[in-house]
Amino acid sequence: MAVHLDKQIAATGQLGPKPTVHIWDLNTMQPVMALKQGVIKGIESLSFSPSGNKLVAICIDDNHMTVGFDLTK
Repeated sequence: MAVHLDKQIAATGQLGPKPTVHIWDLNTMQPVMALKQGVIKGIESLSFSPSGNKLVAICIDDNHMTVGFDLTK
């Protein structure tokens, strides 16, 4: 799980064969986005950019693949 510095959004990641990263609005506690592209096996770590426009996920596959997401799209 990662919480952005402004405390307005958070990201969570799933485990499993087709994991998803979810972006949450912390004011409403509702999901606002689901990201699936490029994630393998599950999420080990998440981190927002300072602006909150980008998110990086580190996967739990054998190579610990890193996936970047542009949250403005």
